[in-house]
Amino acid sequence: MRVAALAPDETPLPDFSFYALAGGDDAERAVVRANLSANLDDLFARSEQEARAGATIVTWSEAAALILAEDEPILAAELRKVLGE
Repeated sequence: MRVAALAPDETPLPDFSFYALAGGDDAERAVVRANLSANLDDLFARSEQEARAGATIVTWSEAAALILAEDEPILAAELRKVLGE
């Protein structure tokens, strides 16, 4: 059985405060969302690559994928698509 364990790449997250984000306006949240989405896109692409290479289990490191709470349904839909459900 092939297992792949992935962590985010070394690209640092943008400099923002999660505390400030909690009260942030839509424009601030959009900037954060775009930066966090780039990390997710990379994790999904590498997960699919590992699956094509024969991995039957692909894991992400703890806290590898930060998202905004309102984006959880979007992430769940993407996971279902990747898993073929």
